[in-house]
Amino acid sequence: MASSVLQYWQKKIAACKNPFVSVSLDGSDAETHEWLRGVQGCYEATLRGVRNLVDAGLKPQLIMTLNRRNCNQVEDFLELAESLGCGSIKFNILQNAGRGEIMHQEGETLTIKELVAINEHLENSLSKSTKLIVFTSHPLAFRPMGRMFGKLGNGCARCGIRGILGVLSDGSYALCGIGESIQELIFGNAARDKLEYIWKESAVLREIRRGGRSS
Repeated sequence: MASSVLQYWQKKIAACKNPFVSVSLDGSDAETHEWLRGVQGCYEATLRGVRNLVDAGLKPQLIMTLNRRNCNQVEDFLELAESLGCGSIKFNILQNAGRGEIMHQEGETLTIKELVAINEHLENSLSKSTKLIVFTSHPLAFRPMGRMFGKLGNGCARCGIRGILGVLSDGSYALCGIGESIQELIFGNAARDKLEYIWKESAVLREIRRGGRSS
């Protein structure tokens, strides 16, 4: 039953105009991903979800949040994304919030110098070795102009916060993953709330679309 419902919604998403789904996968192997997520078996479950999306006709994006445990896996992560049939990959910087704050205190986050070096590798080498689009969340000041405005550039990235909605591991609708640590940015749950209602009627989402202006 759950599988058929999931397939139904995957097909509905694929039928949308310009559909886009991103999936967090914080390691190219189960040990790394599950260490970060703290849930045994979640690696294979995530891969199954990505394969289901691809089978439904989507080209999902895989997102890795860089930290000291996975920073040496970027090439393996790329190869995994290619083998799964993804359309792009993205490397995020670990934010100093929620569990990220604990990881920062424990020395699991990367230094600015290390992040710049990884970014240079991604921009100047890795992105040229694949047909996948490679995104980074590094400051634009560290990006080559050719990667932004060249023939194969992807422009000056901007957050699509007004047109996205995240789903957490427990089914909660949230504003990206930040809902893990900020309860006010959780809007409901897929098990009980219709997505259409949340998307159209959530007071917080409506305020964001108005640009934070009060009515």
